[in-house]
Amino acid sequence: MALAYLLKTLMDETSNASDSTRLHALVIDHNARRNSHREALAVSAWLEKMGISSTVDVIDWKGQSPTQMTNFESEARTKRYNQLASLARTNGIGHLFTGHHLDDQLETLLMRLIRGDNPSLLALRGMLSPTVVPECESLRGVHNAEPSVSMESIFRQDIDIGLSETPPHMMAIQETRLGQKLYTCDGAILGLRHGGIALHRPFLQFTKDALVATCEANGVPYVKDKTNDDPAFTRRNAIRVLRSRHKLPHALQDPSLLRLSQTARDTLQVISSRASKLLRGISILTFDFRSGVAYLRIPTSFASLVEEDNNVAAYIVAKLSSLVSSTSADKQEALAPGSITSLLWKSLSDRFWYAPGNLRPPKFTYNGVLFEGLHGLQSVVGNSTIWRLSRAPLTSQERELLCPGFRPSGNPNNSTSPWLLWDHRFWIRIHLRLVSRTHLFKGPATDMMKAIRIRPYHIDDAPKLKAVMREKDWKKLQSILHQCAAGKTRYTLPVLTFNGQVVAFPTLSKFLVCANECQSQIKSIGFGDSSFTWEVAYKLLPKDVSQWGSNITMTPADAEAAREHPGESSHGSFGLDTQEAESTVECRSACG
Repeated sequence: MALAYLLKTLMDETSNASDSTRLHALVIDHNARRNSHREALAVSAWLEKMGISSTVDVIDWKGQSPTQMTNFESEARTKRYNQLASLARTNGIGHLFTGHHLDDQLETLLMRLIRGDNPSLLALRGMLSPTVVPECESLRGVHNAEPSVSMESIFRQDIDIGLSETPPHMMAIQETRLGQKLYTCDGAILGLRHGGIALHRPFLQFTKDALVATCEANGVPYVKDKTNDDPAFTRRNAIRVLRSRHKLPHALQDPSLLRLSQTARDTLQVISSRASKLLRGISILTFDFRSGVAYLRIPTSFASLVEEDNNVAAYIVAKLSSLVSSTSADKQEALAPGSITSLLWKSLSDRFWYAPGNLRPPKFTYNGVLFEGLHGLQSVVGNSTIWRLSRAPLTSQERELLCPGFRPSGNPNNSTSPWLLWDHRFWIRIHLRLVSRTHLFKGPATDMMKAIRIRPYHIDDAPKLKAVMREKDWKKLQSILHQCAAGKTRYTLPVLTFNGQVVAFPTLSKFLVCANECQSQIKSIGFGDSSFTWEVAYKLLPKDVSQWGSNITMTPADAEAAREHPGESSHGSFGLDTQEAESTVECRSACG
């Protein structure tokens, strides 16, 4: 309530406050104790009396008893942030303010220190403000600004827009001013800009006692959660009681913790600044967004970096991996482990680059990314090495988890699914439209969506596809797979299935792989003629990615090196020809 009162007071006393700026309170009922909903409604009523509109939302534990959960605290945090972000997005709110205070910050730092593992530099910074809303990477529009934009604009955001007026779908290969080649399925794979909803924690320098005193001095009512005093309920509660009733060692006392937090922030800021300058010497030669594969040029002079500044070297490795990583953004490290860092930088001076012969190329996996050194290119680009970064091969457990369905929305005859983040790399949504019905089916298009799923391509899919595809289309598919997803990389690609049958490679083509077969399946279960289309966008890339390689002038040798990498198929999309498609099933993608 202190947060609501002070924000309302600030707005009332600020004469230049915009008319479009308004306060709306979001009250989350954790539904974990008796009377919690009554208290949430009481808070909402108090807010209304203060002139602040509010929304009360209840956490649904789906039949579980939250008090019996061993991970209640982390689950409650995830659900709380998800519901706050969803409500903010629905209500057009661009800035979220929470009441986290100094005591919360100190408890957070203590929790991270006692977890057992060496806490990361990111963790030791504590809670930040402003920052992105945590635990919400899979909610489209929370971390990114809408709408999607062309990939070219992401890589050329600091250039006169007049240079990129050519429509993306007219450019099979888009070239930036730095010479990078971006493969985007004829412009169908779009990019995301940073933005979305900002999270602010204005009370991180104020104690809980100070906020309570503010409420009492101004007659502001508030609720006290009695479970916060139960040390057996959550780990945070135990730490809270420990701080209040016991004298901790000097290193764990408040001043020491705050100095540690500030040191971590300052250190990471210095590392980030130095790394940003060095990243301008690393070029992205080719980025194939159809498969999430990037080809990088790293100077051999960087080999000494691990000895000169190991933290900066570790930061750069983590940053490079984020280009194609399948790891959640919430779980990605700021600094790569020392062993991984040494593998990359020390391999830059390996004999392999100068006389490959029978020597094995450097190869390692980190952060869900396979780093591979490419031989045969050292003489082309001079004192640099070429690396291929791709999604690491899927484990059997990952394959099982990467098979979600699509939630329907929209009207009965024209349904669009919400955006789905697949493998933390590709955003995909599908559109279904019933063109006609048969006497066998009277239901909505949303029922048809239940038959559609997304999963990784599998080696067992190949013979089945070959059996139903036309020979020329099968050959085109093999050609495209060879070019953009050679070897095991193809088994990290998403496919759309209808009743278990692969019907589309959404990142490779704007067409169904076998439209006639798909339409036959649709009609066999009584749906009649239907339109099945999709949209694709790649995940958020680092904010400064457009500056990478900006200290380098791309030479003809670089261009030649880029051409040695797999490229966009000159055969176009596989599947039905456009004229045939329009006469049987509308299978064009809504992308681009």
